[in-house]
Amino acid sequence: MERRELINWTVGLSVAACGLPVVAQPGPAMRLGVDSLIQDSGLAGRWNALMARDLGLKVDWVRATSGQVLTDLESGALPIGLFFRQDLADRLEQDGLIHDRHTLAHTQALLVGPANDPARIRPLGTAALALRQILMAQAAGACRWEAPLSASALRPVSAALVARAGMRAGPAGQGVPPSSSPPYRLLSQSEWAALPKALRQGLMVFNEKDPLLQLHCQVARSFRARHPASKLLADWLRGPVGRRGVQQARAIWRQA
Repeated sequence: MERRELINWTVGLSVAACGLPVVAQPGPAMRLGVDSLIQDSGLAGRWNALMARDLGLKVDWVRATSGQVLTDLESGALPIGLFFRQDLADRLEQDGLIHDRHTLAHTQALLVGPANDPARIRPLGTAALALRQILMAQAAGACRWEAPLSASALRPVSAALVARAGMRAGPAGQGVPPSSSPPYRLLSQSEWAALPKALRQGLMVFNEKDPLLQLHCQVARSFRARHPASKLLADWLRGPVGRRGVQQARAIWRQA
């Protein structure tokens, strides 16, 4: 980056620290990794609109899984990223490969299944106990458990529940054809809200308040890739205008 452009960004950081709007100088857009669920939920779009108005910052949103965003932060392919909290982020932060890591917002995964509840999980107090019961009922052919796809932000949540349940998510039993009733599965709040009313019929949400079902949106910067605007953006996301973006998405997201 040229000296003049660097000075402009330094001035911008000082102005931002005073709570004043920043007008970014012309230049290439900064690459920002984002988990697809954060983008699809509308939160990234709200932040993008506020960034353009408040910072004048041009951002190239790089859509990926949280794991890929973290891998790109580790290698230096991205200077900054938005992802869901996971063990990989803990390890990278401990090793000093990512820094300036903060939780920005929370959303919820929902355990959804047939309203007639063939696995009889409604009275169970936790999602892990519910999943254990579902997997036992699946082995007997009474229901189906549909694990999230590997690229889904819900896959780590599913894996944690299976581990806590102390069981393996094996194939469905032979007693009930797979198409006989909807499966039990995890959906994000945004996916559930976008589900057409006709498709919600016959479905129920279980264990909605379980802490294991929480998804934590975090930001971090790469140690290997430095961009003058990345610190500005990380601070801005945690500041009042960044929090306003979360408030605008309050049907799906809550403040950290």
